Amino acid sequence: MFSYAKVATENNIADDDELAKSDYKSLIIYLEKKFNVVSDYFLDSNGYLSCIYFQDSFMKDIFNFYPDRLCIDISFRCFETDVFVYLFLAEDSNGKNHVVSLGFTVAEDTESLLWLLNTFKRNNPNWRRTKIIVLDSEIKQRDVIHNVFPGSCIVITLHHALKSFKKGIEIINELNVVPVEQIQLSLELFRSMYLVHRQTDYEMYYQQFMLLHGSIVEYFQEVWLSIQNQWRTGLDFYHENIFSSLNSHLEYFDDTIKLISDAESFIFEFIKKVFLMLFLKRNEKVNIALHTSPVLFSRFSPEYQISKILTPYAAKFVVDQFDLSSEIHMDCSVVSDNYIFDNFGSPVNASASMCSCHFYLYTFLPCRHIFAVRKILSLCVLDESLIDNSWSMKYYQNTLLILQNSAYFENSKHNSVSKNSLASHLLESTLPVFLNSSEPVFKYQMEILSQLVNFWKSNTDTYVEFIGVENELPCVKTYCSQSNNQESFPGTSEISNSVTCPPIEKENLMSDLIICDENFKQSMWNFKSNILDGKYINYAYLCRIICETKESCLDWLRQMELIPSSVMCPSCNCVMVIKSVPRLSDGAVWVCSTLMATKRYCSRRSSVRQGSWFELTNMAFEQILTFCYMWVNKFSQSQIISEIGVSSATYISWNKLNSRVCEEVLLEEGKFSNISNMDSSSSPEVLEMWLQSCGNEDTFVKFLQDANLMHRKDSLKRIMR
Repeated sequence: MFSYAKVATENNIADDDELAKSDYKSLIIYLEKKFNVVSDYFLDSNGYLSCIYFQDSFMKDIFNFYPDRLCIDISFRCFETDVFVYLFLAEDSNGKNHVVSLGFTVAEDTESLLWLLNTFKRNNPNWRRTKIIVLDSEIKQRDVIHNVFPGSCIVITLHHALKSFKKGIEIINELNVVPVEQIQLSLELFRSMYLVHRQTDYEMYYQQFMLLHGSIVEYFQEVWLSIQNQWRTGLDFYHENIFSSLNSHLEYFDDTIKLISDAESFIFEFIKKVFLMLFLKRNEKVNIALHTSPVLFSRFSPEYQISKILTPYAAKFVVDQFDLSSEIHMDCSVVSDNYIFDNFGSPVNASASMCSCHFYLYTFLPCRHIFAVRKILSLCVLDESLIDNSWSMKYYQNTLLILQNSAYFENSKHNSVSKNSLASHLLESTLPVFLNSSEPVFKYQMEILSQLVNFWKSNTDTYVEFIGVENELPCVKTYCSQSNNQESFPGTSEISNSVTCPPIEKENLMSDLIICDENFKQSMWNFKSNILDGKYINYAYLCRIICETKESCLDWLRQMELIPSSVMCPSCNCVMVIKSVPRLSDGAVWVCSTLMATKRYCSRRSSVRQGSWFELTNMAFEQILTFCYMWVNKFSQSQIISEIGVSSATYISWNKLNSRVCEEVLLEEGKFSNISNMDSSSSPEVLEMWLQSCGNEDTFVKFLQDANLMHRKDSLKRIMR
């Protein structure tokens, strides 16, 4: 029971039980007021408090959004009386892990675990969508988990497996002295068997493990071999790091809660601190803007399309599966519309949209078998219907906004927790600076900090002056360090409780800053307004604004008069209208919808490229624009091929075509006349001469205009013939 008793007398037990119930009620009032917590409890046969369940509104919302992967962890046993802390965690679609409920029990038995699981289900109706139960290997009642969550796959993470395996080896070492080298080798081999995703490698590590000390082998066969389907995630999911984010979070959470438990001797105070810690971390996570790493793929590659639809965390796994699809042998059998692949002796049934492998069944993300089938059938690599909606970037961003505006944070905005959040974040970021300093620097920093705290305590106006700054601002006083024989302190400061610095004139300072800001923005562009602030188009503006969508690309081409802005129907001589057709590479087509005299619509169609230089090729507008931009800016052949995703033959053809455009322009301008001896190797010289003739114009836009003009002249010549 939840008791503070040290002497087990009947009167003391009764008094402590009443005290526990009283403290429990005050705890619930506090948690409901501060964090909107819902709680439940369970009494044993003697009427003593045996189990407690906690969940706040944020936890409930998180699990409602992301119920697919649930982790159940026994964090540790704490306090004088054994109290088992159960953590229920959920992983969102971007690999962030969140505590979705907490449970405390005084016994690690089936009855307590069953009550916690049923209470969790009762408070979270979305439990039916749970596909994977990530279970702490210390929880032995796995049959209870199977019965409560039918159809879910039980998996043991690397964090749990290594912790339990190491604990078991330590017990063996106490009974039978095992050489240190054997213990270290057993840990390395066990880790390798966990992560490896090839059957041959797994068997190799297994055979090496069987040669270890007899007591270690016996322990492995008795405890781990029978449940290998639960911890062999690398082999079953064909990915070695599928639960890597959860492993890191569990290690961090264990260390954090251990610090709280060491500082608190009473369990109810411990629970308060845990919820405060959770709030601070959540507030920090939710308020951080979503930033993704720069895309390292060609904008026209399948990998880029995958990363554009999915969250970065999900895209990493799907891109790996796409790469692995090239290793699958195509000698598979076909049954109706399904393909049967041999997966190390186990058949895998896959179609263009579904598969029977573990990776697909428990993630609902396209696996290597699905990608292989789609390659066989010549289908597009990724269709949004292939993925579960919860993995998409749109879904993730929407849930972040909902959580950020939830009542959980609204109720806590005006209390002292927001101050705690700011103070905690500042102190947490400052601690490594102190710890990594040398001894003299550390003493100096502590002296300054102590002075500052004393001034604050005495309500004295205080400011900090930094010395040793080389770059001066207008009207800002600077100082130089006078001691040359002491250790130099970067960013040294002086603390004073009186103002001695002359006031900064805001107008002069602001005018200088504005001038500096204008110089900085000279060649920058604005995403929100889609207007280029600088004089020339840069690559980022081309990719993010012009080529963001097919519609934006068409609008820009029409605006620059590189494709016709209006077209007359050749059949009825009426104005045609542009119609969006997403399945076409251009994204649109000219259509005539004029009602004829025969009371039938004309329905004549015409390409948006007609009459322009772009009708010479079937490449997408985005690819053509990107190629031309990189070509006129002297990108290397390998860079262009890698970014656009074209073959070497295509590059050579376009290189000749672009060189011809430059030659025609130079010939008309009389820059040179000896073209007959020019070959493909001289194209850099032709490009260099053409660039010099452009002056201060935007070379990218001018090249497209010159190419379009050349095409029109060639068309007129053909008509005249």
